[in-house]
Amino acid sequence: SVFVKRDAADKAVSVRYEIPPFVPAPVKAGQKIGMAEVMVDGRPVSAVALIAPGAVEANKSLFGRLLGHF
Repeated sequence: SVFVKRDAADKAVSVRYEIPPFVPAPVKAGQKIGMAEVMVDGRPVSAVALIAPGAVEANKSLFGRLLGHF
């Protein structure tokens, strides 16, 4: 959450995200996958880590998936 003072409501508030184009699996629950930075009038005022909410397992290769059917 971001709180802005009433007298500062006319200032430009934005969020800048730093995330990779893709996150390779496996991903562990709670793993940091990026950052979000809150900017007010172009100046950073707060930053927070973007955290994976749950685990994501790596997919098997195509060969591994084909062998799994036999």
